[in-house]
Amino acid sequence: MDVQHAEALSEFFDGEDVDPALLAESLAQPGAAGLLEGFAAMRARTRSGPRPAPGVLDAIAATMQRAAARRRWRNRVGVLGLGAALMVVAAGVGFRLASVGDRRGPHPTTTPVAQTVPAPAALSHAAVPTRAAPAPAAREGQPPVVGSLRLRLGEWAETAGAAGEGQR
Repeated sequence: MDVQHAEALSEFFDGEDVDPALLAESLAQPGAAGLLEGFAAMRARTRSGPRPAPGVLDAIAATMQRAAARRRWRNRVGVLGLGAALMVVAAGVGFRLASVGDRRGPHPTTTPVAQTVPAPAALSHAAVPTRAAPAPAAREGQPPVVGSLRLRLGEWAETAGAAGEGQR
């Protein structure tokens, strides 16, 4: 039997459209009946195998969809957890770098400069603490010099003298 006639019989058996003249010629070939019998036997073997119950395939599809949804959820949670962990690590590194900078002390060019702030005019008569000249050092043979602060109107003044002297 020619290959062209065998293909025509196979297409006819599968339900496809075949040229009627070619089909008549293929059926007239010797061995055509044996070929059709082989096609029928093959189809019977493939159909007689075990088949799942009607609802099983639907249940499997639903289970696979739920599993895919859980996988998507786990992936999202994993990505969020990874992002949070990276943020914690970055904050820790930033804190560590900031604390290392504090231990080195101030930068030499950033030494603070003392500034004098003048008292407001309304408070110039009030008691404002100011330092007077330092007390003189003690001389040999004399009692130690004791300094004291006395409040005067508008200023603090330091008085110096021997112990017991100059205190009113």
